[in-house]
Amino acid sequence: MIMAIRQKGQAVDKQLPHRENKILNYYIKYSIGVIAIVLLLIIPESIFQNQDYNLCIHSKIFGIQCPLCGMTRAAHELIQFHFVKAVYYNFAILLLSGFILLDIAFDFTRAKIIFYLRRITALLLFISLIIIYILRLYR
Repeated sequence: MIMAIRQKGQAVDKQLPHRENKILNYYIKYSIGVIAIVLLLIIPESIFQNQDYNLCIHSKIFGIQCPLCGMTRAAHELIQFHFVKAVYYNFAILLLSGFILLDIAFDFTRAKIIFYLRRITALLLFISLIIIYILRLYR
């Protein structure tokens, strides 16, 4: 965004400091991602496999699993390259990981095709979460 500023009687175009904010946002986003991956790698597997250890507020209140139940276990299995187990816990992990990869690619390339693929993946992820919720309601 460009804004005109008057300086000693003449108009001067100056770019607003959005670039610094974007760089800071990238650092924050990627730092959170790296911390999440490290945590998933160092947390013992026994915690993920324990079915009695459930922090989902939705399942405690309503008695059914929410669409994101199993996503942490699925992410843990995906990082360990156990793809079949990851899909077993929550098949939306495939769309989520695809969205994350497309988001990273878009940050570096700014290609329009990646932008549109990222939007389509986000829409498919949203639709799959709704389908998961409906399936869990009627099982």
